[in-house]
Amino acid sequence: MTKTTRRGSRDGRSSDTNFNWIVQERGEAWERWRQLFSGWIATQTGSIGVKINAMNWFMAHYLPTVPGGASPDVFFQIAEKGLLPELRPILEASMSAATAVKNQNWIVDLLGWIITHSYSEPNDHGVPMAVVKNPFVKGKEKTVITETVYNPLPYAYIRELREILCPQPRGHSATGNGLNPSPANCARISEIGFRLSSQSSTKMTQTAYGATKMIVTKSGLPLGQWRCT
Repeated sequence: MTKTTRRGSRDGRSSDTNFNWIVQERGEAWERWRQLFSGWIATQTGSIGVKINAMNWFMAHYLPTVPGGASPDVFFQIAEKGLLPELRPILEASMSAATAVKNQNWIVDLLGWIITHSYSEPNDHGVPMAVVKNPFVKGKEKTVITETVYNPLPYAYIRELREILCPQPRGHSATGNGLNPSPANCARISEIGFRLSSQSSTKMTQTAYGATKMIVTKSGLPLGQWRCT
C-alpha cells in the first residue's frame, strides 16, 4: 500500500471511490480523469482500498509530470509518440519494489479499461478495436531463490566417511575399485547414514552400501573411482 499523506487522510481520498479530491485540488480541467477513475474502480470487486491508493498516486505523482496530462486525449497522444516518463522508476522512488509492481499492474488495468471503453471503435464486424495502445505493461516482482530442498551435509559426517573409505592421506580407496569397503567399515558407514538420516529429511536406505551411496551422492562426491585429493 502506498503511503497516505496527512492531507490525503483529511480529505478522505484514501476511501473516496468518486475521487472528488481531484477536481477539488486540481480544478475542472481534471474532471475527465476523475470520471474515468471512478468508472474503473466501480468495476473492481476486491482490494478496493489499495487500488484507490494506486490511482491517487498516479494522479498525484505521475500525471502531473506529463505535459498537458490533465487531458486523457493528450496523455495518449504523447504515449503514441513514446514521450511519456517511465512509470516504474517514479513508482519505486516512493514505495517498495513489491508495492510498485502491484501499483504498476493496477495502473495498466485502469488504462486498459479506459482504452476499451473510451478509445475503441467497432470494426466492420462490430467488434471494438482499440485506437490507442496501452503505454505500460505489467511487471513482475524480482525474486531471489535463497533456499534449497536439500539439507546441507554436516562436514563432520563427510570427514568421517572419507577417513573410512580413504584412510591414506593420498591415493585411491583401499579396494581401488570404487565404494566397496570391508564388512566392518560397512557397519561404520551404515551407522553414519543412520545418524545423518535422523538429522535430514532425506530417507536413507538401511543397507551399508545404500547408506554410503546416499551420503556420497548427497555430498556431491563421485560414486565411481574414489580418489583422495
